[in-house]
Amino acid sequence: MKRAYAALAALLIFAFPGVARTQRLPPIVTTTIAGTGVPGFAGGPAARATFLLPMGLAYDKQGNLYIADAGAQRIRVLNRRGIVSTLAGGGAIDPRGPWVPGAYRDGSGSAARFNRPTGVAVDANGIVYVADSNNHCIRRIDKRGRVTTFAGSPSAAGRDDGFRTAARFGAPTGIAIDAQGDLYVADPMSAVRRIDTQGNVTTILVGTTPLGVAVASTPAGTRIFAAGISGLALKAPNILLVFPSAEARRSGDPFLQGYKLIGDSFNVAYLDPSSLVYTDPRTNTVRYLQTDLSESRIIGGQTLNDASGDTGAFRDGPAADTFFDAPTGIAVDSHGGVVVADSGNRRIRRIAPIERRRLVVASTGLLPTGDAPAGTYNIAFVGNSFIWQNAEWDDSIEAMMERQLSASRASTSLHSMKLRPSILPIAVGSMISAADQYLQVLNSISHTYDAVVFDVNEVTVSQSFNIPEEQVGARAAEWSDKLADQLRRFRDDLQQKGIPLIVVTHPMPYQLSPTEGAWMVMFRPTMEPDTNVGDAINASLQKAGVEVVNLWPDFVTAEKAPDHPPLFMSEDPHFTEHGRAIVATGAAAALERLHPWTKRP
Repeated sequence: MKRAYAALAALLIFAFPGVARTQRLPPIVTTTIAGTGVPGFAGGPAARATFLLPMGLAYDKQGNLYIADAGAQRIRVLNRRGIVSTLAGGGAIDPRGPWVPGAYRDGSGSAARFNRPTGVAVDANGIVYVADSNNHCIRRIDKRGRVTTFAGSPSAAGRDDGFRTAARFGAPTGIAIDAQGDLYVADPMSAVRRIDTQGNVTTILVGTTPLGVAVASTPAGTRIFAAGISGLALKAPNILLVFPSAEARRSGDPFLQGYKLIGDSFNVAYLDPSSLVYTDPRTNTVRYLQTDLSESRIIGGQTLNDASGDTGAFRDGPAADTFFDAPTGIAVDSHGGVVVADSGNRRIRRIAPIERRRLVVASTGLLPTGDAPAGTYNIAFVGNSFIWQNAEWDDSIEAMMERQLSASRASTSLHSMKLRPSILPIAVGSMISAADQYLQVLNSISHTYDAVVFDVNEVTVSQSFNIPEEQVGARAAEWSDKLADQLRRFRDDLQQKGIPLIVVTHPMPYQLSPTEGAWMVMFRPTMEPDTNVGDAINASLQKAGVEVVNLWPDFVTAEKAPDHPPLFMSEDPHFTEHGRAIVATGAAAALERLHPWTKRP
């Protein structure tokens, strides 16, 4: 059965920007930066300002926050001094309820009229563009607050491309601008529409019905991120990825996207070209997505997927305790904080700090240059997706190893050598030859690592020797000697540079117990664990003469404990935090026992 973890074909390397690896990051905290929750459109100090339905958000280069208040039919500004004012739009609150009736009128300041402005963007010159949804057009606001119609027409909805004044839009909801000044409009009635600097409108299909859009300018071209009804999409030159919002079938196998729920995205902002944050008003959450790993996590709010409406509320504080109510707009401030238009709560809120990791495609142009910092002992943790899947940095195998190695006060510890452990997770897929080749290149240009820990499992064998996973145990005679030869060469290559190698082995869930990975067991021909695989792998490694950390007994012991937490995910065969802790403890203990840092050149 094809599985998601087998899909890594490229050589990849993790980087964790801004993370102090031996310390836990401060907890993610949500605070309210503007709005009282009382309906209205009062300006003044942020703590006393009121909103009706804040939706679109965008910062200018001075740090002023522009807010499309769709319920008030106004474009509001929260300036750097914490004062809220109205830039354009007007109208009185309807006596029947807390909203302002929509209208259409170009003009200056409060004389202008909008009809559900939901998206806002600001260019490098301070010109504001608004996705005026129910007027089917894009509005422009100059520095003096004068509103004009930039593209589309309030009198006719449509999908026509062409020059901006002749083009037609259906119900534009989101808008973004790239470094070249091109506008990108999310129009759920058609697609993402680009308005270039010459005023030409073209249609870009992105694989989802777009509600929100963000763009990132990269050396390889513009990346378009679209949030929509069927999921989040990434569109770039020669790339189209869609992260679906519901269950899907892949390659004929039952596949639950829900093991790392994408949710139902409404609007999106990017932290870097591979890291996104987005709002999910259906489950009242704010989420983070690492696109290279398809990893999503909740950074604000709480969700019950079968009763999502029950989670809407208001509460600031640590991420696990916070509540949102229909969050829609989202932006990233100059300090990396995530700012959210919490529409149902009529507030603007901020989530920080956001820990993120960046996955960089390993190429000669992106390899590290220069030696590692003094005072660190650098360990490469190498392998396939088992070394990183389903983990944040703080509960990853690598972070747990760093904490354990830092805490040791033995006479041969890193502490005694006045060294700090730094563990670099390197995901190279499952080919041993690829790992060997990459590490040789990496260390030929700089002293990047001092020791290597290599994770070897059934998938490593399967992909290295082109044997179906379900046949690895039965066909051990075909690959055992080959595995020993490859690991022996791998070790010898490293030894020539004075770098020790430690190999970690562990079971897959269905090789341990039918209670681990219970969902997967239902789709396998047998539930009987195949213990031959572990015996064969460990025998081969012993033949190779490499230092082996055999974690199969540790997993078996943990599995037999009557109240143990699960060791693996259910549909997803990767480790839980409990499983990662076993790997981290075993690998760190082996390093402490061998203390290679006392012998390095």
